[in-house]
Amino acid sequence: MENAILAQLFWAVAHHTVQETGELLRTGAAFPAAGEDFFRRIHDLKAQALAANLKTLADQLHEMEGVLWGK
Repeated sequence: MENAILAQLFWAVAHHTVQETGELLRTGAAFPAAGEDFFRRIHDLKAQALAANLKTLADQLHEMEGVLWGK
């Protein structure tokens, strides 16, 4: 039961993050500030996924961080 609640909370946070990121992209925010903000959002989502015991998703977000950092 607790895992289901944590997963539901993660998806709510993820939805909000995607909305905020879409707004960031629509405003045409200048890089590198926009890139750093986007990276922070991905990093925060990864932490939320780990907290919700969504390890596979957290691993995917970690890979995305690597792509953003060019690793």
